[in-house]
Amino acid sequence: MSMSETSISEFFDALPLIRVRGPVKHREIRRKSDGRQIDIFEQAALLMYRIGDDAVSERIQISVDDMQSGYQPGDYMLSGEAFERNRFGGFELVRFGGLRLTRVPEAIVRLMEQDRQRHAKAA
Repeated sequence: MSMSETSISEFFDALPLIRVRGPVKHREIRRKSDGRQIDIFEQAALLMYRIGDDAVSERIQISVDDMQSGYQPGDYMLSGEAFERNRFGGFELVRFGGLRLTRVPEAIVRLMEQDRQRHAKAA
C-alpha cells in the first residue's frame, strides 16, 4: 500500500496512543536524604504502539500535579508541548513535569474503529 493509500487506522496505529483508564491516585513516599514526605499523584494508563506488525500494549503511570489535574478517561496522544530542544539542537521529551497529552477526538476514535472493521471484513 502506498503512502497515499494508507488507511486512517494504519496512520493512527503508527503513532503511540495513550489510553487513560482510571482516576488519579495518591500515595506518599519519604525522601531518603532528609526523610521528608512527598505526595505522588498518578493515573493508570495503557501505552499502545506498533513495532513492525506487532501491536504492543504496556501499562504505565502518568504523574499529575494533584488530585484535580488528572486526565478524563479516553484516548490521548503526546502534545507538541511534551518536547523541548536539547543543547544539541534536537528534540527530546521534557524531563520533569513535561508530559502533556492531547485528547484524540471521539469522532476520530470512531472513524478508526470503523476503518479497522472494514479492513477486517475485506481480509
